[in-house]
Amino acid sequence: MRTRADEIKFFAGQPSDLRPDKGSERSMGTVFKLFHFDIATENNFGDTLRFPAVKHMFEAYGAGEAFDIYDSRPLRENVGPALVKYINRTADAVVVGGGGLFLSDTNPNRESGWQWRISLDMLEQLEVPLIVFAVGYNRFYGQPDFEPPFSEHVARTIEKSVFFGLRNHGSIEKVAEYVPDELKSRITYQPCPTTLSKSVLPIDVEQPDAKRIGLQLSTSRRYA
Repeated sequence: MRTRADEIKFFAGQPSDLRPDKGSERSMGTVFKLFHFDIATENNFGDTLRFPAVKHMFEAYGAGEAFDIYDSRPLRENVGPALVKYINRTADAVVVGGGGLFLSDTNPNRESGWQWRISLDMLEQLEVPLIVFAVGYNRFYGQPDFEPPFSEHVARTIEKSVFFGLRNHGSIEKVAEYVPDELKSRITYQPCPTTLSKSVLPIDVEQPDAKRIGLQLSTSRRYA
């Protein structure tokens, strides 16, 4: 018999099946309540779009009858005991991401060393399954390395996760450098939800036959 963590891992690991008309093998009548750590912002177009896209991807799965993201908090805010108790009491699982969260200077903190500001102690107290979804490694060339407890924190996050998905293979290679060998195989490729949104969002605009490639050059960090 599948446990709650087994069921959630089964769904989170199948991004290609996230379609409004797609059925599933889940137990009939089971709707998993998800708590989402996100970023509410209007300063970054990608992040502004990305987090609603994550919500749509989960809530569209299984004809909209598999997941309900019922609440969220900004992931850059400190996670305290009251919030952890609330999550343990009300959620079936926690979703973190997506976004380029493995970056130290956007939200500098000693709790984790990366943007999700949850201490090791609070991380240990989370009792529900953890889903890290479409997160990226965004450390720039020449930028100082992450400070403690980054390596320990990432390793423990992987251990507690039923699904740990990074949005490109370069991020997978870089994050793998910080964790023990036995954890490297648990890092999974999970495309950014913005590349999969056409599977879950209706698009009425007539699409031209020509294929186009969009490029974004980031110049927000410069290091000697």
